[in-house]
Amino acid sequence: MQGCLYGIYRQVLDSCLQHFGEYLQYRSRSPEICEAFPSHDQAIRIRKAFEAGEINYDKVQDIMAEEKPNQKPKFKFSFDRLKPYIPKDYNDRMAEDYVIKALEHYQKFLRKQREQAR
Repeated sequence: MQGCLYGIYRQVLDSCLQHFGEYLQYRSRSPEICEAFPSHDQAIRIRKAFEAGEINYDKVQDIMAEEKPNQKPKFKFSFDRLKPYIPKDYNDRMAEDYVIKALEHYQKFLRKQREQAR
């Protein structure tokens, strides 16, 4: 009996892995499909709404329309490029704050130049 159960388990597992492989191939050809999948947080909220009996099409649409963390644009800079402009004793957080303040200062400077040019 135990051998029979193992054989069934093995067949089910092989089938699942095959379908998962097909899904990964499809996803690699169509990256926009990722937008159709909920993030972890969205899946939890959809599940809670379902369990509470509050689920409907509009609720799911509202949750899925939210911006996912992996869809937010990010900027990356080479540390070697920024290193000459940041004090040596700054940690990563301090360096980020320093760059933000420098950008804010530069924006004010450009605004003043435009006002003076008028």
